[in-house]
Amino acid sequence: GLLGASIVLLVGSLHAATRDDPQDAHAIYTLLRLLTFSVDIPLAVITLLGGLALALTSKWRIFRYWWVIGKLALYVATLTVGITLIGPSIDTMLDVTEGGSPGDSGTRWALVSQAGAQVTMLLAAATLGVFKPGGLVRWRAFRRLANLWRPSQADARIEAHEGRKETLT
Repeated sequence: GLLGASIVLLVGSLHAATRDDPQDAHAIYTLLRLLTFSVDIPLAVITLLGGLALALTSKWRIFRYWWVIGKLALYVATLTVGITLIGPSIDTMLDVTEGGSPGDSGTRWALVSQAGAQVTMLLAAATLGVFKPGGLVRWRAFRRLANLWRPSQADARIEAHEGRKETLT
């Protein structure tokens, strides 16, 4: 599904970036735009929603295990990269190659790196789903950390006690 579409996006963007003929590159970027907005992004949304549904209805839950949180965060990052970086990069390359010049735009290599990052994130999410590393999320530790930044009732009692000492001396 999504991993396959992202690999096709990576290979296609690499192929288009190495073309000397701007018409070939433009045709490939046109296909990549179609692939991104009709397959890649919808599959990313479906993957994220499916992951949320499974996390809510299975024994793993959303905030119970680290690997579930990490996997969902990787899906959100994949969707974000597709919408905010890959889509505009393809549009830029379509504009550059439309004029008949392949251009020296760094955007073509940025597109390759963005597609590579997307594939890497999806491989990491698949690895998390297979191996399920780490343990339970320890919410008590988070509460202790949160208490370090906010004054607690114990701090108020200590300050009140120190205030009484000063008045006695």
